[in-house]
Amino acid sequence: MTDIEILRRALDRENDTRRPPTMRHWEFHAVGATRADAKRLMDEGYIFISSRNGSITKYKLTEKGRSIVWAESMERQFEAVSVSDILEALELVVGYDDIKQTLAEAISSRRRINFMLEGPPACAKSVILEGIRRAVPNSYQAFGSRTSAAGLSEV
Repeated sequence: MTDIEILRRALDRENDTRRPPTMRHWEFHAVGATRADAKRLMDEGYIFISSRNGSITKYKLTEKGRSIVWAESMERQFEAVSVSDILEALELVVGYDDIKQTLAEAISSRRRINFMLEGPPACAKSVILEGIRRAVPNSYQAFGSRTSAAGLSEV
């Protein structure tokens, strides 16, 4: 996992409004980092220790850490796919407007997500996936041979 991904996950945890403001810190493993990653990021000034209780250390992002994640997210914003672009790619599919709208909005939110489409044969599942794959850069389809019993495998 790259430093930017670690910092982005940390920012997501710190901005999670479901958690009270006093609990918006994180441990290194909660954001996919190792102890060495946390030490390096702290030495570089991207994170700081917000509290330490015995063997448990809680971290938070510094302003420098927040600004680098913000700058990287602004670059990604230019690559964002709009809802209208996704819906345009799905014009070949007749009907299922509610499903197409929901998928388009979920994809345009730029969060890492997976979809599982289920239904009888010939109900446009593959056509919907192909339309999304064409509209969204770096997307791929995973069929039965590329999945595991526990869920989607990392590709």
